[in-house]
Amino acid sequence: MSNKIDIFLACAPKDFIKLPYVIDSIVRNVLERGKIIICSPIPIKESVLSQIKNTAFYTFDDNTTLDCCNRSKWIYRPNWCFQQHLKLFQQVTSDWYLTLDCDTIINRPMTFFEGDKPVCYKGFNQFHAPYFAFMGYMIDLGRISGTSFIADMNLFYRPIITEMLERSQFTIKSFIEKSQKITNKYCHIGEPELYGNYCMKYHGDMYVERFLKQRPFAGRTQEAVLGSVWNKEEIESMISTIASEDYDTFSFHSWLNEGDQNG
Repeated sequence: MSNKIDIFLACAPKDFIKLPYVIDSIVRNVLERGKIIICSPIPIKESVLSQIKNTAFYTFDDNTTLDCCNRSKWIYRPNWCFQQHLKLFQQVTSDWYLTLDCDTIINRPMTFFEGDKPVCYKGFNQFHAPYFAFMGYMIDLGRISGTSFIADMNLFYRPIITEMLERSQFTIKSFIEKSQKITNKYCHIGEPELYGNYCMKYHGDMYVERFLKQRPFAGRTQEAVLGSVWNKEEIESMISTIASEDYDTFSFHSWLNEGDQNG
């Protein structure tokens, strides 16, 4: 087995300013790094791209298998729901790929394989009931693990995702269609929980579980789709300060207020 993994970055406009720093942390600290692929819904400004000193491929949402997906059909947080389905079903990486949130910095070298076994990193333990309601309605899957699979990064293996679809007689298209029908405030996708609990139920010995040392994250609410609530000086100061601290990762979130159309 090749232990090279591609990195898939689904980057929303609000996180463009963070992208050069995220990629720099990947290059320095992901030991099995293959290709880095940035996926964006709109063109990224040259002022941002010029700061990315390391080779990265750049594509758009409509160059993936979700090109015909109308994100507005999710009536709850449509952009966020679209991004999670994109991470699961994109076809532009190799079969082994790591998704990393574009507001998360890897603070020190990390390995994603121990021998031939992939590593599943787990973050802060949390329980968000709508994720598990979604799993139950979509693929009749309950919570198998006693700890959360949410870690701001996930190592996926595409054949497992294909198997998950086929087991419940879905195509990517029909999965998305059903997801859009059932999604609301109380039932929506959490792709790390969906994939992680599926693996635990049907491939329980596939991954080695490790727990991240995550710094308690900083976060700010953002009202506009474009622009950023963080600036360059704040980001660089945070990276410099935390570099010597005992953390694997840290995040500076921008939570876009998409409203709650479903009440």
